[in-house]
This record gives sequence, structure tokens and C-alpha cells, in this order.
Amino acid sequence: MTDRRSPASDTAVVAARGPVRVWWVLLLPPTVALTLWVAAVGVLRPAWSLDPGAPWFLPAAGNGWFTCALFAMWALTFVGWWAPNRAALRRTPTQSLAPAPLVVIIGLAAVAAVLGYASFGPCTDGEQAFFSPITWTLMLFVGALETSAVGPDAIGQCAGVLPLSLEVARFAAIATTFTGAALVLIAASREPWNRLVVRRAKYVDLVVGLTSRSLPLVQALLQEPLDLDPRWRSAPRRRPLVVALHDDASDPLVAEATELGAIVLIGNATRPEALRLALTYRAFSFSRAGRRDHPSLHRMYVVADRAQVNRRVLRAAEDVLATTDFSLSDRRVPRITLLLDDSREAQEFRVTHVADRRWFVDALSESEVLADELLRAVDELHPPVILIQGDTGLGRALLERLAWNTWSAMEVAGARGAEAASDASGAPRVVLIDAHADRMLKEWDASAGVTAHLLRPAVISSGDDWEAAADELLSQSADAAVIVTGADAVTSTLRLAQLFPRTRFFLADERVRGVDGFVSAAGPHPRGAVIRFGPVLHSTIVTEEAEVRRYPPEDSWAGLARHQHEMYVAARGQDPRPTRRAWGDPWDEQDERLPEFIREDNVRQLRHLLTGLPELATGLVWVPYDGTRGAVLSASEVGLLAEREHERWVALRLQNGWSGAVEVPPHDETAEARNTRLIREDAERRNDSIRDWETGIPLNQRGAKVRAVSTRADGAARDSLQAWNRRQVEIVLTNLAARGIIPARTDGRRYARDGVVSAVQLTEPVSWTSDAGSELKGGAGDWQVTEADGSLRTVAEAEFPLIYASLGDGRFRRSGTVRARRTLEVESVASLEGASLARAGDWVITDDRGNRWPVPHSRFRASYRLVGEATR
Repeated sequence: MTDRRSPASDTAVVAARGPVRVWWVLLLPPTVALTLWVAAVGVLRPAWSLDPGAPWFLPAAGNGWFTCALFAMWALTFVGWWAPNRAALRRTPTQSLAPAPLVVIIGLAAVAAVLGYASFGPCTDGEQAFFSPITWTLMLFVGALETSAVGPDAIGQCAGVLPLSLEVARFAAIATTFTGAALVLIAASREPWNRLVVRRAKYVDLVVGLTSRSLPLVQALLQEPLDLDPRWRSAPRRRPLVVALHDDASDPLVAEATELGAIVLIGNATRPEALRLALTYRAFSFSRAGRRDHPSLHRMYVVADRAQVNRRVLRAAEDVLATTDFSLSDRRVPRITLLLDDSREAQEFRVTHVADRRWFVDALSESEVLADELLRAVDELHPPVILIQGDTGLGRALLERLAWNTWSAMEVAGARGAEAASDASGAPRVVLIDAHADRMLKEWDASAGVTAHLLRPAVISSGDDWEAAADELLSQSADAAVIVTGADAVTSTLRLAQLFPRTRFFLADERVRGVDGFVSAAGPHPRGAVIRFGPVLHSTIVTEEAEVRRYPPEDSWAGLARHQHEMYVAARGQDPRPTRRAWGDPWDEQDERLPEFIREDNVRQLRHLLTGLPELATGLVWVPYDGTRGAVLSASEVGLLAEREHERWVALRLQNGWSGAVEVPPHDETAEARNTRLIREDAERRNDSIRDWETGIPLNQRGAKVRAVSTRADGAARDSLQAWNRRQVEIVLTNLAARGIIPARTDGRRYARDGVVSAVQLTEPVSWTSDAGSELKGGAGDWQVTEADGSLRTVAEAEFPLIYASLGDGRFRRSGTVRARRTLEVESVASLEGASLARAGDWVITDDRGNRWPVPHSRFRASYRLVGEATR
């Protein structure tokens, strides 16, 4: 089992790996002894060792079987030593380990040299007794054998059969030469081979920028477990290919990342052509038109040291994805995360990059990741008071995480049916202590968003002596947790730790990565001890076996999807089906956490709703929270979003072979029987919610209705289904607001006017009736416009030359751009020609001068195009 709540540092790795390596230690002495025995036999050359009838001689293979057996023992010894050490290296990249090929070459060369010299040594005398054996031994590495010294062509005591030691030496020498040549060839072709592998990969995790802090992130991605769920055909069948993109091939970190198991590419990540290799793959097709780039990106972490460089990399990545064909990857939502310097900057970036795209863009700071690690550790203590010292970005990040955790807990409690408290009475009291604590609180109130009321920290303006203020506070609440984020506070913190042994102190230290060695309240650090922490880009836990494991940080969108799922489970309750499991953490057992494909489906749902709001074309857009409530969506807009999300959800399951044909449960079904039925239906890919939105009739695997006429049960299921999906949309809107993202109503997106009309200038007033039945008027001097479909309307004299360009012969081309939004309900529009009615589905046009008029949907499609689209 794993302590899922416990962060730990690399120093928590104990010598638990020792027993794993015992077997190779036991095998090493006999292997070395047997090798030395062969060398001794080669030197002494007893008669029995040269007897062709000896058991180690085979008529057809010479000494081959003995040589292979000896090298098999060496190979087992090497694997027994290398495997656990390599596993330890993957867990702790700060350790060092000699490269395996180098160890193999040195070992083979040593065996060849010792046994070769032992074989040739007795065959010489005189002045060349020392150098000749060396020369003959070196000749073995190029496949040459000095038969005049030993063997059938020799004269004297070395004549006859080749000794066993020389047979082994020849094999080791040739193996050394070929291994070295293979390594040279591999090194020369590694970069082209890596580029080919990455280009063909369809599922990639990319890290841009190798640093001492991002290397553990690479390791975390490599260690992340993979869920294989046979119920989902479109789910990945292998773990993502972990790729690192770096601009310096000579950087030692390149070798370290390669040793961990990542593929490292060298290139300038600010250039789209360098990123395209890792972000896309080329689908096989015989036609040129079919050979398009499709997205292969799963997650991308842009973690170079400079935030300015990271922003440039983002622009390059979006240039690549904007020209990528998503038609074969409609179930994938690439996520790009940038490293920025400060939590404030990251939050501002996050809420301003919610756009109508097929991918997510997020930002993180080391302060935010560290805040999560610290609060995980603090949560183990259940302190009544959390004291935060220092006016730093980490202090701000701690407040944001505390507020969100409180909000999330209250929302989940409310979804369970429990009465959610109106305040944060269940959360610890937070105290800010610093010379600028008042200004910190003022900033928090101004920028915290809708969750600010849940966390109202107390402030202590300590002046220059925060220690005295903390002393007074801890005298009243010694069970507090103190997080010291400011610099130059080591002496004060250590002194307070001695005075208040019941208090847990956390002290910032740039030399530490993460939270140093914290396991649990009963772990190795007694209360009163000072626990040091430092900047980090990954999450860390330690198992009960004291094994350190790293995991990539959870981005904001995955965190929001997690919260959405927790509310879903709280509202509907857990049952044995995998989709009703708790979200869990990466270190949980696979059958205890939500399957990865369902996790990603929660992210897909969030992305679909975020992109679906602007796609309604009703003038709704996403904006950062600015203290206002934002736009309130109409029932029609919520219903349309819910319908589109249900259709996406159903389509994904139909693509994976699911259907809505479920069993009708008996009225007296027991809870045990219900669970058995649900497990069976889930294994058979059946789900009761796979129904037609309008009728509620279940759908079969081909997406067709299982019956032609809706029954009363279908109608009840439809009403329940639609109400549930509408409620889910409302919950997502509420949760986005908690993250500082709200909808706002505008005049719509910008469209270019297109098409040709006929027009004449009026000499007297006229009246006319719009398509919606509104009575409108045009005065003398106004222009009467005849559309391509023959319909008539008037345009004010002053406005006509601003929106039409003459082509001659009474023909005019529409010109300029306008904003347009679609109506879902009947709406009255005040135009220059009078009050005009817009029917449901019509468009309301607004020009740059504020003039507004309705246009029927059919005419809008023929006469307007979204800016950026090709001209008709």
C-alpha cells in the first residue's frame, strides 16, 4: 500500500533495494573464481586440459558450450547488478550510474586481456617474453590469431589443441570489438532514429527545456502508470512516448534524460518546424491530399528557465496545432502547460487563455506546485491554525489553493445532499504575518474571485520582527502549522521550533526540491522539527516501503475535471462500475482509481462546453472574473449546450461499440442483484443513458433507435436525462466561476459582409414588411435594396455608402465587417427603420457605429462569413 497523502524527498529512499541485489552478489564470486581458474589452466596447461576427449570438448563445437556457459554466468551477474540500480536511477535521477554499454565493454575487454595473456604467456621466452603476449592478445580484438605461437602450427609446449582460456579470450575480444562498433553506429544514427520514432508516435508527452528542476518531471512522466481498459477501443494501447526537446546537445542533462528512458531531440523550440515533429504524426495514405498532420500531443510542459522563451514556444506550438487536422483525433484534447515566474502571473494567464480551440492552455508556477505539496503535508496534521509568513508568491499560491480546497469540499458535500456551510468553519484559520500583511489582504480581496468569501485570513502586521508576533500567536495556539516563505528567517524559525515543540514548522530552502522527507504526522520528523521545502515541478510521494515516486503536476483543467467527477459521484453515489470510482491518484492501485480513459473524457467534456459556448453564436464569450456576476445563460442556451454535450458523450460510446440496450430491472431487485447487473452491463458495453435526446429511446450499437415509438418509460428517462445534463452544464459554469472564468454577453463574433445586391435611391417614403412580419419604413433619399432572393428592404441614406460599394449598373457589393449573434428566442431589435422582430434562429447584426438589424438565418449564411474564413 501507498501513503497517498505523503510527500517525500529523495533522501527518504532507504536501503530497501539491498535484498533485491543479493542474488547477483552470490553469483559474482563463483563466476570470478571460474574465470581465474580458466586463466590458471591456460598458464599451467596440464595435459588433461588439452585432451580432446575432456567433457568440455564437443566434437563439432570445440569449447563453445563451456565458453557460452561462462559468459552466461557473467551476463546474469551483470543483469542482477544493473536492473535494480537502473530502477533506482529512474526513481532518483540525482544518483549516478555508469552507462551499461561502457560496463559491458570494459568487462569483456578485461576477460579477453587476462585470459589472452594467460594463454600466450607460457609460449614465449627471451627478450620478447613480456611484449609478444601483449601484441598477440591485442590481435585477438581484430579477429587475428597468432597460430605460430600456440595451436597446431606452434612448436614446443604450446603446440596442439587451443587451450580453453584462449577460446574464451577470442570470444570476449571479438564481442568487445563488435559491441564497440555497434555503439558507434548507434550513436551516429541515434538522432535520425529518434526523430523517426517520434514522428510515427501517436501519443506523446513533451517536455521543452531540460533543467535540474525539469529532469525529475521527465522522470515523473516515465513513471506514470498506464491504465489499459479493453472496453474502450479508442483508448491508447501503450503509455505516451516521453520526449524532451532541448537546444544544447552538449548539455549533460541530455544524457541523464536519455538514461532515464526519454527520447531527447535537439532543436529550437521557438520554431514551429522543430515542434511539429513531436506535436503531430503523419497518417499513412496513398494520396497526397490524405497525407496530413494529425495531433499526437497528449501533454506538453514548457519549462525553460525564462518565461519569455516559454511564451514564444507556446506561440510556435499553437501555430503548429492550428494547421493540424483533428478529424482522426476528435477524442483527444492536447494540453499545454507553461512555466511562469509567479502565481499571480500564472492565474492571469490561465483565465485569459480560455479560447475556442481544440486544445487547453494552462500555466503553472513553481509556487503553485509547491503550495500543493505543502498543503498535502499540512493536511496530515489537521492544524486548527495555519500561519503563513512572508510576502511572497508562495504565500499567495497557498491562499488560492486553500480557498479552492474549501470551495471544492463544500460543493461536494452539497452534491451529496448534505447542507453545505455558508462559511469556511470546517477549514483551518489562516493568519498572514508580515510587515506588508495588510496589503497582502487587500490584494487577496481584489483578485481572489468568487471564492474569496470562503477564506478570510487574519493579518498581523509584524513590522520588522515577525518572530515576536509569531511567538504571541503560538502561545495561544501551539498546535498550529507555520509556513515560513520569506528569506533570512532561518534563525528565527529554529528558535521558535525550540520554544514550541508541539508546532510543525516548514521553512523555505532553495537547496531542497519539494518537501524534505515529510512522511506523516507520525513519521520521521517529530513535532517541533523544522521541515525544509524548495521549488519543485513535480509531485512526490513515498510508499510504505520507503520508495520515492514522482508524478507530473495536475494542470488546472484536469483539476477542474477531477472536481466535476467528484460531484458526479457524490450526487449519484458510488457503485461497482469503473466509471463510478473515485478519481484517485496516480499512486493508487489501478482497480481503486478512475480509469484513465474516463478521466480524459471528463477533460473532453470540459473542453466541449468551453468551446461550445462561443459556437452557440449567441454573443457569449468567456472572460476573466472582474467582480461582476457575468452573463446569465437563458434556459434555451443551457439546454442547447446540454444537448450537444449529450450527443458528444453518446457518439464516443457508440464509436467504442456501446449501446443503450440494457435489462429492465425487476421491481424487487436487491442492492446486491443491482450491483451484479450493473457490472455485467458495463462489461458488455451497455449503458442506460445512451438514448436519443428528443425521444429518450435507447440506441443500438449502430446509433439507431431500438424501437420506432417512444414508451412512457422512454419519456420518463428522457426527462430525467435532459434535467441531469442541464444540471451538469450549470455545475460546470459554477465551477469555472470559482476558477475566475465567467461568461459575458457581447454583440457576437466578427463577420465580413459578402455578396452582391441591386439598389435604387428612393424619391418618396415607402413602407415594407420584414420576413418576420414587422412593419418598417424608409424615407425619401434612403436606398431600397433587393436581395438575391428577391426580398426588399431599405437602408438609411447616410449608412448606405458605408456598407455598400458600387459596381455600376445599379449593382453593389456588401463591404465592411460587423458583429453578429444568433437568437434562440424571439427578440425585438431597435433598427434605424423601426422596431424589427428577430425570430428564433435569426441573426442580430451590429455594425461599428452601434446600428442593429435582424437577418434571417438563410440570408445570413449566404451573405456573411466569419472573419478568417475563405471568401465564397
